[in-house]
Amino acid sequence: MKKTEAEITIKIIAIFYFVIAALTILAGIGSLVGGAFLGFLRTPTLMGITTGILSGSIMVLAGILTIAVGILEAFVGVGLLNHKEWARITTIVISALGVLIGLTMLPFGIVKLVVSGVILYFVAFSKPVTRLFRRR
Repeated sequence: MKKTEAEITIKIIAIFYFVIAALTILAGIGSLVGGAFLGFLRTPTLMGITTGILSGSIMVLAGILTIAVGILEAFVGVGLLNHKEWARITTIVISALGVLIGLTMLPFGIVKLVVSGVILYFVAFSKPVTRLFRRR
């Protein structure tokens, strides 16, 4: 793999991270909106807490965390484009976790397993890609 091929590979992975970040942020916004809607529902329970407020609060919290993960993924994409070593290490960790999750979800997790495995191979084990990050 030539140096230019390594740069193209990293750009493709970074674009993948940007797409996933955008989808993750959209999912977080959806959770925020859904949580706000659920907060208006008033169904009393035995303990006196309304289920709408409780479940709405949990969905809002999940939305905030999901948006934070999306922002992290966008930062990793920027770091990959700039050939930052921290972004490469973060990508290795995220991809390794993706491989493990894909293995536990077989046969339904096959796409996650394959995509995470390919990204892990290129970012962690491809010599031209690792050289690209080490030279800066």
